[in-house]
Amino acid sequence: MSTIDFKKELPELYKGKADWVEVKVPPRKMLWLDGRGNPNAPEFGEAVGALYSIAYGLKFFYKKAARDDFKVPPLEALWDIRRSNTIDDADWSAMLPVPDFVTKKNVAAIVASVSAKKSNSRFADLQLITYKEGLSLQCLFVGPYRDEAPVIADLHDNVIPERGLEETGWHHEIYLSDPNKSAPEKLKTLLRQPVKRIR
Repeated sequence: MSTIDFKKELPELYKGKADWVEVKVPPRKMLWLDGRGNPNAPEFGEAVGALYSIAYGLKFFYKKAARDDFKVPPLEALWDIRRSNTIDDADWSAMLPVPDFVTKKNVAAIVASVSAKKSNSRFADLQLITYKEGLSLQCLFVGPYRDEAPVIADLHDNVIPERGLEETGWHHEIYLSDPNKSAPEKLKTLLRQPVKRIR
């Protein structure tokens, strides 16, 4: 039995430089939850807790069944502030990648099993989807989440138009550091923006 480690199998999706570089992201299966509001609000925390509970439930299910094991990867999220122009009322999608062999049937079974043991208001909303991102710009940001804004603004105001690109989806973040274990100035976050070429 082998262990799937996305960070080793798809290193280009988990590493970055301080400058924006192009990456091509293949379609990926995701455990997925949608929501609205500030990332520090309870709803986002509930969603993250639900995602990890089901992801680890799936990991142990497949391992016990002598299927390929997998390492649960870092949390990812999409953010959109266009409706309200503030992170306090942002639309978001929180997600965790899972291997291609994960099925909706098994996700439903794990949700039912975990729900019987612990309470979480978001278990019933959890979906398994295939997220298609494609061509994207990506960079590594080190520091507190609140300090990302100038980097993201420069991306949209300068980098994207100068390279003849146009955004095609929500702002994407991959949280490589655990905020409960890392000092704010040492947090590593991969920033990603799906784009298309227009010239």
